[in-house]
Amino acid sequence: MHHPSRHLLVALGLILLTGCQCPCFKKSVPSSMAPVGSSIEKLLLRLKLDGVTVENTKEKKLSSYATPRLRINNDGAIHVYVYVSEVTDAHQEQLRKLGATIELANEDLKLIQAWLPFDKVEEAAAIPFVKAVRSPKYGAPRK
Repeated sequence: MHHPSRHLLVALGLILLTGCQCPCFKKSVPSSMAPVGSSIEKLLLRLKLDGVTVENTKEKKLSSYATPRLRINNDGAIHVYVYVSEVTDAHQEQLRKLGATIELANEDLKLIQAWLPFDKVEEAAAIPFVKAVRSPKYGAPRK
């Protein structure tokens, strides 16, 4: 009798636990939620698995989770691009109410650059005017 490997079961459990957005699990993701970039999703999963909560962000030194492609500060805010249907004062205010610190808003690009608390990413993605939440593309020096 063939038994699935333990690693496969753990991976499947993590996929189900996190509500993976792969096509085979589409029903687990609300259709009204905007896409969240994969690097942000991976970070949110790592934070969850490491037991990070809003209450313990100070002691967890969250900036250690930053990568060359994704920034997070010790307060738990992630540097994000929020792509929107249109940039308005009301839309920016709605993001601020979630705790976002807005750095830049560009109507031509339909983009709001902000620091967004890690625990509010999915809530922001569920707002109707939000089209996507992604990590910025940072420049790198040539080698």
